[in-house]
Amino acid sequence: MSHVALDPLVRLISAAVVHGGGEPLLSRFLGVLVGVVKREADELGTAFNARPFLRLLAGLLSELARVELPKPVDSRCLHAVGVALHRLQPVSVPAFAFAWLELISHRSFVPRVLSAYGQGWVLYRTLLLSLFQFLEPYLRLADLPDSVRALYRGTLRLLLMLLHDFPEFLCEQHHCLCDAIPTSCVQMRNLVLSAFPRHMRLPDPFTPNLKVDMLPEIAVAPRLSPHPDAQVPEPLRAAIDAYLHTRSPASLPSDLAKQLAGPAPEGSPPGTSPSGYNAPAINALALYIGSAASASAAAATAAAANAC
Repeated sequence: MSHVALDPLVRLISAAVVHGGGEPLLSRFLGVLVGVVKREADELGTAFNARPFLRLLAGLLSELARVELPKPVDSRCLHAVGVALHRLQPVSVPAFAFAWLELISHRSFVPRVLSAYGQGWVLYRTLLLSLFQFLEPYLRLADLPDSVRALYRGTLRLLLMLLHDFPEFLCEQHHCLCDAIPTSCVQMRNLVLSAFPRHMRLPDPFTPNLKVDMLPEIAVAPRLSPHPDAQVPEPLRAAIDAYLHTRSPASLPSDLAKQLAGPAPEGSPPGTSPSGYNAPAINALALYIGSAASASAAAATAAAANAC
């Protein structure tokens, strides 16, 4: 493949963005490029060649990383690239999946996005969830063609890189990431769940008479994104809080179980047990109930201490 035309185009777009065009110009260029990629993938099918587009996008990331843009402009440019990558996710353009995985793992993209706590983390979480969404049907059925198996291995390497270089990201996002990973994928889930902040030193589990509940770190609540409160509707939160304080109505646990139950298998007779449960909703509820119960217990302990 000749790069004679691609590399000058990358430098031209980069120069135009740096010298006045900014994020609006970059967004327009990426919008056109996304449309071309989708059209080519649809029209050419298995003959689609992703390498020129990979070269364009990777070169653009590298060129923009070399210049020092003002931080707000750089953040907007990275967001524009992230939006374009989200539009090119494997579910939308399967033929671009390997190039897409390489781009979201690119050394000029990952550190810059994850250095921007907040919007950058949300953007990268969205991209990871898009990847898991594509892999989920294959992983759930344990039916991986050779191409998907290669993509799965690449995903494991990406998670391993995040575990090594950005463990705080995995710590804060572990809840929604694990919700998107099938429970049968033990290795992938363990990569996410084994992350811990770099400033924290874990105790030796073989220490004699180790009491985990006495460690100072046990009192520090982990940060979660999105927060469990945001995932549980306000009326349900109010009902749970009331139940934790008054234990009424007594039917709340059974009512919750019915609401979380999945539909019965299609064509089954009335009264058939549900086929499954809404795991993400259950996880969000468990986190919220746990935090609410802990807060309630702490308040009761403080009140008892004050009474004495």
